[in-house]
Amino acid sequence: METLIKDLRFGIRSLGKRPGFTAIAVLTLSLGIGASTAIFSVVDGVLLRSLPYPDPDQIVQLREVNERGGRMPFAEPNFLDVRARSHSFQGVAQYNGQLTTVTGGSEPIRAASYAVSADFFNVLGVKPFLGRTFTPEESKAGGAPVAVVSYGFWQRLLGGRPDLTGTSLRVMNQSVNVIGVMPAEFAFPRTAEIWVPREMFPGEISRSAHNWSVVARLRPDVTTEQAYADVNAIAKQLKQEFGKDMDGVDFAVVPQHEYMVGNVRSALLMIFAAVGFLLLVACANVANLLLAQVTTRQREFSVRAALGATRSRLARQFITENLLLVLIAGALGVLFAYWGVNLLLGLNQQALPRMNEIGVNTRAIVFTLGLSVLIAVLLGIVPLFRFSTKDLEANLREAGSGTPGYAGQQSRNLLVVAQMALTLILLVGAGLLGKSFYQLLQIDPGFRTESAVAMELSLPNARHDETRYKKLMEAYDLLLKRGEAPAENTKFTEEEERQRQFHQQLLERLSNTPGLIAVGTINYLPLSGGGPDGNFLINNNPARPGHAEYRLASAGYFAAMGIPLLRGRTFDATDQANAPNAAVVSQSFVKKYFPNEEVIGQTIQFGNMDGDLRLLHIV
Repeated sequence: METLIKDLRFGIRSLGKRPGFTAIAVLTLSLGIGASTAIFSVVDGVLLRSLPYPDPDQIVQLREVNERGGRMPFAEPNFLDVRARSHSFQGVAQYNGQLTTVTGGSEPIRAASYAVSADFFNVLGVKPFLGRTFTPEESKAGGAPVAVVSYGFWQRLLGGRPDLTGTSLRVMNQSVNVIGVMPAEFAFPRTAEIWVPREMFPGEISRSAHNWSVVARLRPDVTTEQAYADVNAIAKQLKQEFGKDMDGVDFAVVPQHEYMVGNVRSALLMIFAAVGFLLLVACANVANLLLAQVTTRQREFSVRAALGATRSRLARQFITENLLLVLIAGALGVLFAYWGVNLLLGLNQQALPRMNEIGVNTRAIVFTLGLSVLIAVLLGIVPLFRFSTKDLEANLREAGSGTPGYAGQQSRNLLVVAQMALTLILLVGAGLLGKSFYQLLQIDPGFRTESAVAMELSLPNARHDETRYKKLMEAYDLLLKRGEAPAENTKFTEEEERQRQFHQQLLERLSNTPGLIAVGTINYLPLSGGGPDGNFLINNNPARPGHAEYRLASAGYFAAMGIPLLRGRTFDATDQANAPNAAVVSQSFVKKYFPNEEVIGQTIQFGNMDGDLRLLHIV
C-alpha cells in the first residue's frame, strides 16, 4: 500500500509537470469514454437488461399471420378461441388503446387509455403500488366500471392522494372509479396511463377486424416452440371452421423482449461497434502521445533502470500514472454520457422501446470504471515496447544523444498505421450512412410538409350500437354469399350526426382564418404508423379480393398536404352522407389491382370497415 501511495504521488506530480499533454489526453479519452458509456446505457436499457417483470422469459406476444406471412394484430373472436382452447399458457390477455380526453382529474388531459381483458395484470405479474387491479367480477360483461392509473398520472392529476375512495374519471365516454395505481417503473404498453376492463364495452364478432394485441405467459414447463405448436393447431382448426370469414392462416408466438426490441437490435449494435472503433482511435492517439512523452523522459527511465528498477516496476509506474489519467477522463466522460443520453432520447422522440429504462445508472458507471482500468493497463504497457529490444547501455547512450531509437519509432509507426486504419473504417461507414440518409431525403413521400401545421382533435367516442353492428355483419355475410350490395343509405345515429356537424363547422371556420390556404382532416397522418386496414372486393366480385389500408379524409386534406392529383378528382361538396360513396386511391393501388384497366369509375366493396356496405366509387 505504501508503494502504491508513493506511485500515486509521483504520478500526480508527473502529470502536473505536463499540463498540455494531460489536458489533451484527458479530453481525448473522455470523449471516447463518454460516447461509449452513453451508447452502452442505451444498449443496456434496451437490449441487455431483462424486462422488469417476474420470470420475464415466460412472457410472449401472440400475433396472427396472414397468407403472405405478415404478422398482424388479433381479431377478438380468434383471441377468445385461443384463450379457451390452448394448454400452453398460464394466462392470455388482449389490449388496445389510444389517446383520449380524460376528465375528472385536476385538469382535462389527453392520455393514452387502454382497454385490457381479464388476466392482463396477472400475465405481467406486477402488483399495484396502491389499491388493487380488476377483480374477476369487474372483468366480465356488465361489471362495475373501474380504472387503474399509472404512477405518473396519479401524481400529476390526482395529487398523489393515498386514499382513492370516491376518485372517479371520465374516460372513453365512460365514468369509472379509480381503484389502483401501478408502480412508477411499470409501463406496459409503453405510453399507457390508464387501464380499464375491456369487458366494459360490447364485444366484436368479426374475425377479420384485427384490432387487438395479445400478451400471454407460458406455463413453467412449456417452451416457445411447444406453445407455437399448440396455437398452430388451433389456427388450422379455426381456418377449417370459419373459412373465408378468417383471413389469418396461422398464429405466431414471439418472446416479449424480442417483440419489443427486434426492430432496433441491429442498429444499436452497429452504433455500439462504431463507438468502440472511435474509442480505439482515441486510445491510439493517447498511446502516440505517451510514446512521445517516453522519448522526452528517456533519461529518467534509463537512470531508474540503472539503479535497479525492473521492467515490472516501471510497468506498474506507467499503469499508475495512466490510471490517474484515465480515471479523470472517465469521470469527465460520465458527465458527457449524461448529456449524450439525454440528447439521444430527445432526438428519438419516443421511438426507442423501453425508453423509461434508459439512463446512466450503476451498471453504466461500473462499465465505465472497468473500461477505464482496461485502458489504463493497455496504455501502461505500450511504453514498455519502447525498451523491449534494447539493453541498458543502449538506452543510456540513446538518452544522451537525445534522439529516438529504431524501436520507439517503429512502435509509433505501428500505432499511426492502426489509427489510420480504424479512422478509415469509421469514415467509410459514416460516408455510407451519410449517402443512405441523403438518398432517403431525395425520396418523394407524395406530400409536402412545408408550411403545414397538424393538430390532434379528440371528441367523445360515439356509443357503440351492438345490435346495429350485428345486423351489419349479417348483411356483410349475405353480401359475400350472394354478391348483393344493399341499396339503402346508411343512417347516422344522433351522436354521429352531431360529430359530423362539428367537423363541418370547424373546417368552415378554419377555412375563413386569414393566412390559411387549405384545411383538411384525416384520421391518421402519413408515416405515423399503424392505422386501419381490411379486405375488399373489386366491383363486388368475390373472385377479385384485395387488402389495403384506408383513411377517412375530408375534401381539403389533399390540398392542405400538397398531395398531387394524377387523374380524376378528389372529394368535393357533392360528397355528402346521402350521395354515392366516393374513394380516392393511390398510384401503387392502381398498379397492383388495375394495371391494364381504367380505374376511374370502378367500385370497391370495403365490407364492414365503416358501417356502410354501399360500394365505394373510385373518383
